[in-house]
Amino acid sequence: MTWSSDIEKSLKKSEWIIREDGKVSPCGAPHLCLASSPYTLLALVARGSPNQAIFENWVELEKSRHRRGNNKKGILLKLKSHPNYGIVALSDSPVMSITFISVLLLYFGPAASSLSVRFTEHKELLIEDFGGLVFRPLYNLYEIGNFMSATKDNCDRPRLGGQWQVNKDGSISPVQAAHLALGFPVVGNHVIPADIMLKEEKISTSSDKSMRQHDLLHEEYLNYISEKV
Repeated sequence: MTWSSDIEKSLKKSEWIIREDGKVSPCGAPHLCLASSPYTLLALVARGSPNQAIFENWVELEKSRHRRGNNKKGILLKLKSHPNYGIVALSDSPVMSITFISVLLLYFGPAASSLSVRFTEHKELLIEDFGGLVFRPLYNLYEIGNFMSATKDNCDRPRLGGQWQVNKDGSISPVQAAHLALGFPVVGNHVIPADIMLKEEKISTSSDKSMRQHDLLHEEYLNYISEKV
C-alpha cells in the first residue's frame, strides 16, 4: 500500500485519511475518495417538504395499485411539481451489475425520458424497462436524505422491493415510513436536471482538460455507491 506521506501512514488505523492533494479516502478502501454527484438524484425527503416530488399521473398510478394481474399498463413518472421533467435513468450507463444484483440510480431529468412504472401485487414500484427493477432506498434505509435506487436480484429467490403508497397530494411515500416522500435533496436554490448536466459536461470536456478529473471523481462516486448497495 502506498501512502502520500509518513504522517498519512502513521494514521492508517483511523477511519479516514486526508491526503496531501486534499482528497479524503477511507482507510479500508484507499483507492476511493469522497466526491459529490454532478446530477440530482431521487431521494427521500420529509413528506410535505417543498422538495418532495408531485407526480402528474398520480391518479392513474393510484388506480393501478388496486388492479390485479401482471397486465397493468405502465405509467410515466412525469412531474407536476417540476413541469417538463420527470424521473429518469442516465442514458449513457443506466444499469450497474454488482455480483448478482442489477442496480439503477434514479435522477431528475427531461419528461420525454421519464421512466414507466407499475405496481406489483406486493405494492412494489416496478420499472418496465431494464428487465424489471423495483424501487428501494440505498441500504434499505428509510431516512431523510437517503438516495433511491431500483434493483433486481438475479437469483432464484429475489428480495422484494420497498412497498409504496400514492398520497392524495400526488406524492409517493414508503408504506413503512409514510412521513417520508420521494423528492430531491436540493443544494442551494436550484434542482439541476441530469440532461443539462450531461450536456454541460460534454461541452466542457471537449474544450477543458480539467473536466477529465471531474469525470474521474464521478466514476469513483458511482463505484463507491455500487459497493454499498
